[in-house]
Amino acid sequence: MNGVVSVSGECGGGSPRVACVSALRRVASGVRPNRVGASTIEVRKCTVAQGTVKWFNSEKGYGFIAVDGGPDVFVHFSAIEMDGYKLLEDGQRVEFEIAQGQKGPQAEKVRVIP
Repeated sequence: MNGVVSVSGECGGGSPRVACVSALRRVASGVRPNRVGASTIEVRKCTVAQGTVKWFNSEKGYGFIAVDGGPDVFVHFSAIEMDGYKLLEDGQRVEFEIAQGQKGPQAEKVRVIP
């Protein structure tokens, strides 16, 4: 697993969401696994994290999500899974996966919680 942190199943107290937040905290705090030969690090196979849209600028196409129990993550409109015009409303509840982007943790596969 050269340079990749895989998170799934039950760790961090048995909750998949806690496993995701735990991995996000490690990435955000600079703690890295052995990176022999790796140029990037990625958090993937994260079951699902939940949070609240902190703010989203529809003109610029990005914003931030406040993760339940963790640091905020960047969200780009291209990561939003919905039909039509992709935008998020401030205060909206969402589910998503967390990956390590070029500038820090970012949300992927973002879905609005009805």
